Amino acid sequence: MTTAGVVTDGAAEALENHRFSSGDLTLAAHLERPPGGGTGLPGVVICHGFPSGPDGGADSVTTFPELAFRIATEMGWVAMVPYLRGMDGSEGDFSLDGWRDDVVAAVADLRSQPGVDMVWAVGFGSGASLAICAAAVDEEIMGVGALAAPADWSDWAANPRRLLLNARDAGLLTMEGAPPDFGRWSSALREISAERAVESMAPRDLLLVHGTDDEIVPPLDARVLAGQHGSADLRMIALIVILLRAGFELSLDTLRRVGGRAALLSCVPAVVEGAAVCALGPRLLGLTYMESAILGSVLSAVSPAVVVPLMIGFMDRGKGTDQGIPTLVLAASSIDDVFVIVIYSVLIGMYT
Repeated sequence: MTTAGVVTDGAAEALENHRFSSGDLTLAAHLERPPGGGTGLPGVVICHGFPSGPDGGADSVTTFPELAFRIATEMGWVAMVPYLRGMDGSEGDFSLDGWRDDVVAAVADLRSQPGVDMVWAVGFGSGASLAICAAAVDEEIMGVGALAAPADWSDWAANPRRLLLNARDAGLLTMEGAPPDFGRWSSALREISAERAVESMAPRDLLLVHGTDDEIVPPLDARVLAGQHGSADLRMIALIVILLRAGFELSLDTLRRVGGRAALLSCVPAVVEGAAVCALGPRLLGLTYMESAILGSVLSAVSPAVVVPLMIGFMDRGKGTDQGIPTLVLAASSIDDVFVIVIYSVLIGMYT
């Protein structure tokens, strides 16, 4: 049985197959190697977040060994899932600076494994932010993949005693009362910040993935991290996530019925708007025709961040579904974005 993302009873023993040291502590981990081994292999440390929810969900450390297995077998990487201090099977008690040090130690241990060359770190939730903080400490971490990473832990710092209770409920603390040095324990919540650390890891690769409807970690946090690092990956991934969400909501039968109209609705308005800007740009803005055409391709794009949630809301409430209107608009907006991106790319290529 697992609770709140913490491995319990015999589940821990089934998942642990490796041990490593972090300071004076011995921590458990799950290590996967690609079939056949080899040399010069890339490695990745997968960092879990703070356990929460009735079953831990995707943030549960119990789900990560399967992810590590797939990375090892399908990609040929050496993957390691460390169980940070306080987690079942690992010594010590939870502290934020301790967890950061554990990630650094896990990376160093993986780097020392036979055949491993370079090491990356990925994380989920708080684990993603810790991966960024660890990369700021260890310059040999080649890059970080961060999914739903909070920019800081200000909400924890605002009420450290509540966090202490949550950590005890999750089984991350063995002590009965507060930590002996509660001031230092709580000050780490303010002093450690992915927002400050991310500048130190640039220009190494940083991939930020964040849901546009994340109710736990605001999407603004991801934008802050992307801005501090200078990465454009966030915007690209956000568009892909939005378009994927639109695609999952489409009805195939309705799409077949409105497919022709969707193609017209996606292309004709974009062409007309782009042509109008191209014609008026030189007269009103003093641009060249090429510059006006590029501007027109930008202005004629439909905003999926606005259209997709509205249409999905209409579909959930049954508005216009008999006529297939939400499906028509979803399909048209998705095609419009692809159509305009292609035109923009072609024009930019010609201009430069």
